[in-house]
Amino acid sequence: MKLPSLSIFEKKEKPQYYLSLILRDEKAIAVVFVELSGIIKIIGREEEYFPGSIEDLTTEALLEICDKIISKAETPLPKGVETQKTIFALKDNWVQENKIKKEYLDKLKKVCDELGLTPIGFLVITEAIINLLQKEEGAPITIILAQISKENVSISHIKASRVVETKISKIHESASFTVDTLLKHFEIPEILPAKVVIFTDQEKELSQEFIRHQWSKSLPFLHLPQIVTLASNYDVKAVLHGGAKQMGFTVSPHLMDFKGNEEIPEFTFIKGDAREEAVIGEPQVEEPQRLEEETVEQKDDEVNPEEEIKDAVILPAEHFGFMEDKDVAKITPFKEETEKEFSLPLRQETVEEPKLAIIEDEERRPFPDFREDRKPERPSAIRELNLLALVSGAFGKFGSILSNFIHRFKDRKIVFIPAIIIIFMVFVYVYYLFALKATIVLSVYPKTEEQKQNTVFSTSSSTNVAENIIAAEFVSVSEDGSTTVNATGKKETGTSAKGKVTLYSRFTSDKTIQSGTVITSPSGLEFTIDDSVKIASASADASAQPTTATVAVTSKKFGKEYNLPAGVKFSVGSLGTGDIIAKNENPFSGGTKKDIIVVSKNDAGKAEEELIKDLEQKARDEIAKKISSDKILLPIFIDTGVDNSEANKKVGDEADALSITGTVTFKTLSYSKKDITSFAKLLLKNKIPADLTIDENNIKIEVSDSKKKGDSEISASLNIKAALLPKIEQDKILKKVAGMLVADAEKEFKNLPQVSKVTISLSPRLPLIPKFLPGDPNKIKVTVKSDG
Repeated sequence: MKLPSLSIFEKKEKPQYYLSLILRDEKAIAVVFVELSGIIKIIGREEEYFPGSIEDLTTEALLEICDKIISKAETPLPKGVETQKTIFALKDNWVQENKIKKEYLDKLKKVCDELGLTPIGFLVITEAIINLLQKEEGAPITIILAQISKENVSISHIKASRVVETKISKIHESASFTVDTLLKHFEIPEILPAKVVIFTDQEKELSQEFIRHQWSKSLPFLHLPQIVTLASNYDVKAVLHGGAKQMGFTVSPHLMDFKGNEEIPEFTFIKGDAREEAVIGEPQVEEPQRLEEETVEQKDDEVNPEEEIKDAVILPAEHFGFMEDKDVAKITPFKEETEKEFSLPLRQETVEEPKLAIIEDEERRPFPDFREDRKPERPSAIRELNLLALVSGAFGKFGSILSNFIHRFKDRKIVFIPAIIIIFMVFVYVYYLFALKATIVLSVYPKTEEQKQNTVFSTSSSTNVAENIIAAEFVSVSEDGSTTVNATGKKETGTSAKGKVTLYSRFTSDKTIQSGTVITSPSGLEFTIDDSVKIASASADASAQPTTATVAVTSKKFGKEYNLPAGVKFSVGSLGTGDIIAKNENPFSGGTKKDIIVVSKNDAGKAEEELIKDLEQKARDEIAKKISSDKILLPIFIDTGVDNSEANKKVGDEADALSITGTVTFKTLSYSKKDITSFAKLLLKNKIPADLTIDENNIKIEVSDSKKKGDSEISASLNIKAALLPKIEQDKILKKVAGMLVADAEKEFKNLPQVSKVTISLSPRLPLIPKFLPGDPNKIKVTVKSDG
């Protein structure tokens, strides 16, 4: 007689809440579901359409919509409870090679960071739909799948549950016309599947449209295709079925019965005599009872344990899409020996099980990893599968044995869990000892030595350190540019004073005064006679009047001072004033003067210098690209020249600035790093202590007094500065610190000369285990770097 359950034997189990965020082309859907006793059921759902396509949506707009629908979907949750663990369902074109594309991954990371979500995986919506259709059909499906939004159509040719080809387009004329047209662009086989499955929010309207559609005769349908329209919430159902299977949960028969205003049912575990029944606030289905009967039959018909192990197929964790610290996309899917292979050439990956790819691994690290901060929870299928994968992957053959052992007995009530934990911890510790590696970086303060030496860079001779000759080769580059400099020249300008003078001559013979003859005022101001003039002879009588002639004159220079008043007497050329004089009867006028800025010769030279200076760095960068990594450029240019220069002004032109454009050719030398290192070592060999060595990456050379010696040699004075690092006997020190605690090893290294900082990195890193170096010196790598 079976006694009724008593409340004293009841035990409550805390439900776990999850969020699924489905991002379709035209809308986002948030689904909150609860898991208890391995059974899931929807308790909240909300959706919102985008203004256009999700592809055109900004990250901020996507974040706002997701926040809104998640908040509404979480309304039925108890006070103080929010969903964090999130499964994303994404469009096909958001995923490439089983990874979320970077541009979309950044958006999802932003959503997770801002809304406090913990991503546990993602599914591709199309793969989830195909998998659920196959499950409902009970066999691989061959169909045309058309996913239709308000603006876009995506059709896929599915053969034996594999995506053969996919085409996407904007809707033209109508959805049925667009599908018909896209099918013509397929690499069509001999016969197209005669079944078209439509998934859309407009199921009623589009169903009739496709039924009435006259398909093109060129499409190789065997007969008129059957039109099947999926429910508008089929994507939600498919995603939850796919996620539940990968997470090790069972889907409630009433999964899609959510009404939007129902209360969260009570979840209770009732302790029975033979099993634990999950009461989910609704009548129990017959499945648990049937499972119990099957278990009883198995007990009656027990087999030999060895035969049972032999016939059992142990599925590794990779088969479920979970691997710790690995990308499941790179793991070869598990196949039984009886599985048949399809030889059809495909363009896309086979759609087997919708992989709930873990996005907390190294390749999806941009998503936050909150595992270390989580509170202890009831072990779920995800963590159990990850544990098996970790054991099997980390310890090879022995790990596989332990993994299979745990897998076979994980559901049996045997009190050996502590022993398994101890064995696992021993395995982890042993693995840690064998796998442990260390990288030690020593930062040291370098000492500096310098030496001056005259040397010759030769393009025709090989390096001869003893004779101070370094082999080199010319390197040149031409750069175009322009520059502008201020004009600094000064020039006087203005107008000359003009007037007329009367010449008084006492010459007894005719006298011609030529044009250009200078007449000079008593104050030294000079004027020139504009036109030649002939003066008649005068009488020899001293009392007689001199002969006269009037002529125009112009001042030799500009200035107001040449505007002389009337009555000024002038000497004429080199003639004596007793023989001839000039006198102005009227004042001179028109004389002005001002200073202007003009282009000088110095300005033109300075402009070329500035052009060369402006292009120097660009030339260095271009030349550096032309030489190999084992070469060094001379830090100065040995020759520069401006070709094809053009200026906007000439020398002497009035201007505030001078602009020139031109091509500058830069020429320098390159030489070998190896040669200059040998040269430096030879020069400094008597100055370097035995316990120091030259840092070959820290040799600086200053060149001065470079002079051209013929066409193939350049003489120069070199000032070589070399950084000196301590010589560390690595074999000796590593043998000493091997197996030592990290803190003690740091002290040992800091006792070395010139060491300023010690950085020790261990791999792998495990918590709670004391940090110590590997016992094998060969697993310790030491790098010395200069700190100056």
